[in-house]
Amino acid sequence: MNHGSNAKFSLDAVQRCYTVEKLWADRAVRSKWEDLPKKSSITFYKDVGCSGDSIKSSDTPSGSYSFEDKNKLNLAVSSFMMQQSSAYPTAGLVFIEADYPDLGEKTSLNASIKGN
Repeated sequence: MNHGSNAKFSLDAVQRCYTVEKLWADRAVRSKWEDLPKKSSITFYKDVGCSGDSIKSSDTPSGSYSFEDKNKLNLAVSSFMMQQSSAYPTAGLVFIEADYPDLGEKTSLNASIKGN
């Protein structure tokens, strides 16, 4: 994978933890999201299973975050969750292993991925 590659993940549930496996883990330099439900946010985690150091977005339906510019979790995101009510993945865990991730149609999260 080359520098500047993009991955698009569609999140289908609030409070569900999405862990990116070998192809996508520890490669994100920025993220963009749109159409989140009201009063929800995206939280990015350093470790699998939505654990470890984290960054929580503002409660806006659309937005972006540059891990590279903020020097926080740059090339270190392993999981993420759309949150509304708590910090726990009460809707379960999903492990993204496919080369072309697509998990549903409701909410879109684009990540710019930097390869080694």
